[in-house]
Amino acid sequence: MFGFSTIDHRTLLEIAKQAAIGMVISQAMPSAEKNVYPFQREHRDLMKRYRDEPPSLHTLEGYVVAGVLITALETIPGEPTAANVTAALRSALDLDLGAINVSTRIPENAMRFVNLSAVSKKGALIE
Repeated sequence: MFGFSTIDHRTLLEIAKQAAIGMVISQAMPSAEKNVYPFQREHRDLMKRYRDEPPSLHTLEGYVVAGVLITALETIPGEPTAANVTAALRSALDLDLGAINVSTRIPENAMRFVNLSAVSKKGALIE
């Protein structure tokens, strides 16, 4: 069985139990549980400091989205209005995270990074 990155493997294990073992999940981000790239380490450090939940794919994706938004906001002269933020996000922003490059260039805004993970017998993700 296959699933998309919207599936949290911990929730999947709670619901599907043994049936979840071996399921492959495609993810648009590297694992939030590893520290291969600097942005993963930054995310884990911030999660440990400010949150009482473990890092997850969803929190890592949110961290990257926040980085894109901050990059856009830094290009806006003056007050950030809805129109200014939209224009900034639609301009050719590039955020290089090492493993992945996030771009708002159209039509280049599709992700070129895909991580495939399988749910192990111990409930961990195997890459």
